[in-house]
Formats: sequence, C-alpha cells, structure tokens
Amino acid sequence: MSHYFIMMAEPGPGGPVARRTSAWAHMLTRGEPLEIDPGLFEFVIEEEPRSPPTAPGPLLDWYEPDKGHSLFSGRMREVLAGAGVDNVQYFPARVSSAVSGLSLDHQVANIIGCVDLLDLERSDLVVDEDDFVEEIFGMVFDEARAEGRRLFRLGEFESLVIVRSDVRDAIERAGLTGMCFLRDVDYEPGMI
Repeated sequence: MSHYFIMMAEPGPGGPVARRTSAWAHMLTRGEPLEIDPGLFEFVIEEEPRSPPTAPGPLLDWYEPDKGHSLFSGRMREVLAGAGVDNVQYFPARVSSAVSGLSLDHQVANIIGCVDLLDLERSDLVVDEDDFVEEIFGMVFDEARAEGRRLFRLGEFESLVIVRSDVRDAIERAGLTGMCFLRDVDYEPGMI
C-alpha cells in the first residue's frame, strides 16, 4: 500500500494556466528556505473566453506556471495547514484573471525539504557518473526515508512534489483542483 504520492499539476483539458508576467527569476524547487525578499511575484491566469466575460472561470487551487514556481490558493493553504503541513514558505503575489480581471488570493509557495526517496536499485533510472538522476523511466519509493514527512520535494528530481496519503486525502475531501496524484509505480516516462 502506498503511503506517498507524486502530486502533479493538472489544469485539465483547455483549463486555465498561469503565466509569470514579472517575478524574481529564482527557481523555488531546491526545497530550501529563501532568506531574502524576492519582491512581488506577478502572474496572469489565462482562461478560455466565456460569456459574460466577467463570470469567474474554472479557477484552480494549484497552478504551476513553470517548474520553479507553485501558486497555492487560500483554500489550498488552509487545507495543508489543517493537515499538519508546516514546511511551506509563502510569498505575496499579484494574480489576476486575464478574462475577468478578478484578483485571486493565490500566493507563491516554496516547499521546504527534499528527501532522496527513490530506491535506486529497484527504480529504472539513468544516472550520470556524479549520481545525478538524468532520466526516470520507472520509480519505486523507499518510503521509510520520508520519516513521516507530509509534503516535500523529491531529492533526486526536485521539480516533483511528494505528499503523504493523509495530505492527499485532505486535498481530495476539500475538492481542491489543479492537481492529480500518482503512486510511484504508476509513473511513466514523459510525465515530467
């Protein structure tokens, strides 16, 4: 039974996507706290046009505009906090809908913590001479290495976010949108 899952952004077919319009260029995928003020991040949510144009679109709780930034809605932040997640650093962001002009309550999320979770013997990987994982064809987690952590980045491939099953369950119960969950053994090449 899997206790840890890959949480991947999933806007859905024709779903809204976030585009960074201005922000500090630092990528927030290292799992390390940011010690300096990055200033205000700005993003626009691009949606399919609707009628009337001011109607709110199918806005999501998690956007991943690029592999370096995650945007969490107020609901997402509340659900994570309620599930005991306390290792996310939040930064203010100006996020607006390109269609309606509405401002959203999303903030940039810096997930603190990386865990080398892959069982290197049982996973199907391309690893260079410095033990850097270049490509993943199949993965198997060694869940004991997570030591009970609730939310973190995969140490071998830091753009991937990992959640414990109780956090996934809380997200699903709350009906949060913009993400899907995969077991390690369900990962297929090309998903990232």
